[in-house]
Amino acid sequence: MARALPQHEADISLEAQLQNLDREELLDFWEESQFLDQYLESSCPSCSASVHYEQAIVLELQRRATLGRL
Repeated sequence: MARALPQHEADISLEAQLQNLDREELLDFWEESQFLDQYLESSCPSCSASVHYEQAIVLELQRRATLGRL
């Protein structure tokens, strides 16, 4: 997820990007967001940047479970 994107792809929403990830990539991204969250909590308690990522990932996992894609 941290790769450079061409300008036209940079405008794609996080949710749309998550839908294009395969299961393993999505779970890896979720794990990375957890590490980021732990780091931010220890270094900047008022920062909550990864909360949006976590919510979006959980929603995508729920959507896939509902559709039977997990």
